[in-house]
Amino acid sequence: MLLLLEDITERERLSAEVRKAEQHLASVAESANDAVVSLDQHGRIVTWNSAAERISGFAAVDVVGRALSDLCADAQRPHFLAMFHALITGNTAQQIEVDLITAQGRVVPIAWSGALMRDEVGKLSAFVVVGRDLTDRR
Repeated sequence: MLLLLEDITERERLSAEVRKAEQHLASVAESANDAVVSLDQHGRIVTWNSAAERISGFAAVDVVGRALSDLCADAQRPHFLAMFHALITGNTAQQIEVDLITAQGRVVPIAWSGALMRDEVGKLSAFVVVGRDLTDRR
């Protein structure tokens, strides 16, 4: 009879540290006053923080899987898509002002800032877009 034992203490410690870091980052996004949205490679919403819910009136469950550009004002949608295309083609960060249409049909002016997200080997994995409500400034 052969008995093999493996000490997994270090692996478990590292896993706990990774979970803690992931929870911290999620908390940062949730605590932000601006809409923090992650998008897949096709521009579809993956995550939608509570500020995005407050600004837009859309719950995350209602928008995950939808294209973020679909929530933009029709006349300005090409500008948003141009920003997204610039990100796809390698420009590291983009900024634009494009109105968001809320769940109630209101128009909210938003300053959008977008950036690439890369995986551990540098390959494009997703996008992060931050939207600041400009209503009070106007």
